[in-house]
Amino acid sequence: MLRLPTAFAPGYRLATAREVHCWSFGLVTSARRPGTNSWDQRLGTLEDERIFGPLRDLECACGRYRGAVNRGMICDRCGVKVATREERQRRFGHIDLPVPIPHPLGDETELIDAVPVLPAAFSGSSKGGGLARAYEDLLEAAGRSRGELRGSLRRLVEELLPVVTFAHEWGLGESSVLVRGLVLASQEETAPPDAGG
Repeated sequence: MLRLPTAFAPGYRLATAREVHCWSFGLVTSARRPGTNSWDQRLGTLEDERIFGPLRDLECACGRYRGAVNRGMICDRCGVKVATREERQRRFGHIDLPVPIPHPLGDETELIDAVPVLPAAFSGSSKGGGLARAYEDLLEAAGRSRGELRGSLRRLVEELLPVVTFAHEWGLGESSVLVRGLVLASQEETAPPDAGG
């Protein structure tokens, strides 16, 4: 069974679906489509700029709005906020699971039905290919059996667990972001009311 290292495990609890949705800027519904060049072909994928932030500083995806004068504006055509690429280090997406399944780090009674998708800076990094594939496997498994869904979630957690452990051991600022990818929230954060899902 997978376990969080005992050094920091007591500081975390299972995140609720409501918390996952609060962290998220949008629902990821499909895998990346290789060879797509236009913003509208990337909607709902790990490359969706509406969810994860713009690829170019101070420019929306379709190019209609550019420059500091438009900072903070959300394009009425492509739906992308005119901001810097730094947004890609903070903005989460999420995947809704078709059925609640046990969390790989918990017992069989601890069920989750939404999984946060880490900011694009992680899955899109030079070493983030495995993480991106794990999210895509989870998306594909969502349309199949419960067993495949559980296996895909376990592979995602296995991909993230060493990174989260390393970040916590080294006291890296990203550790609080990375731990959310494991569907965990800090014990210090109070679960929102109505936290049942």
